[in-house]
Amino acid sequence: MTTRSPFRRRWLGSKAPPASSTSSINLWNARVTSHVPLAEVPARLTKERILRALQLTDACMRSAGFACPRIAVAGLSTVFLRAKSGAFDAVLTMYHDQGQIAMKLMGFDRGVTLLGGFPFPICTPAHGTAYDIAGKGIASVGATRAALLLAAEMAVRRRRLAFTGGTDERIPGAAAERGRGQQ
Repeated sequence: MTTRSPFRRRWLGSKAPPASSTSSINLWNARVTSHVPLAEVPARLTKERILRALQLTDACMRSAGFACPRIAVAGLSTVFLRAKSGAFDAVLTMYHDQGQIAMKLMGFDRGVTLLGGFPFPICTPAHGTAYDIAGKGIASVGATRAALLLAAEMAVRRRRLAFTGGTDERIPGAAAERGRGQQ
């Protein structure tokens, strides 16, 4: 993660290290390492880190409405062609660019970054702030809209689960609109 992660953990009440995931319509991508030099990736890949990232990906996807997420784990190669065709709901990659390049090619204008591991969803457009086109009237709201819908869907689901004692009923609305109606 970035250097801001300790700040996020301290102020937002998370004991576990957060993880970043990206979703684009029908596919999610999470990663074990993020924003580290490629030469450092192999040393950072431990069974514990991979398992923690896999468990957090599963938890985030369940919070977003996936009853039983199908998550592929990519080695240092990728499985995105199979995932894009619907074989998986998510791909856990070993490093940032391994997944980000594929995700941006498949849906740059709809990608959402989700920071998992916090007591509430934090979602942003995956493409960032786009300062270079701000105020020009040419920006697409697709990713911002998708981020808002995902955060709202996850918050509503979390609230409903708290009130129903943990039963996972289908929550209509955002999931179907975003094209992720798998339950």
